[in-house]
Amino acid sequence: IRGVGLDVRLTVMSSGGIYEKMKEESNHDWILFKDRLPRSEYISYLENFDFGLVVTDGSVNLPTFPSKTLEYIASGLKVVCFIEEASDIAESINSRRILHCNKFDSSPGGLRELQSFLSDEFNKSDVEEILELRARFSVKAAAVELLKIASIKS
Repeated sequence: IRGVGLDVRLTVMSSGGIYEKMKEESNHDWILFKDRLPRSEYISYLENFDFGLVVTDGSVNLPTFPSKTLEYIASGLKVVCFIEEASDIAESINSRRILHCNKFDSSPGGLRELQSFLSDEFNKSDVEEILELRARFSVKAAAVELLKIASIKS
């Protein structure tokens, strides 16, 4: 992302062995490491950012749907995903204004698309689309769908 001229600063929030190793080995002044926060503080902290980043293991052949994607959307953030080929998250969310999926494409074209997505103005106050996505992907919506499925099988 920085390679295409965007002055991006990265905040990594986590814990555990890999996180500690990343902290020790990083020598970039544009990467901030912040230890994991309690959930309520974390959700509030997201308001400080322009976009959320989702990265999965590109070698995985099963589709994933990281829950942090929904947390970012619920917080009014754009979401950039570097995800496995099998993922259908883009089709599930279906919002090119809020979600950009890159299947680990670091070609000049892939980077230009990412730069364009991040450069587009996105008004966090344009809540209609965010509210619709929240309603569609909320825990409550999932529970209702599960109850429907359970009642059909009964």
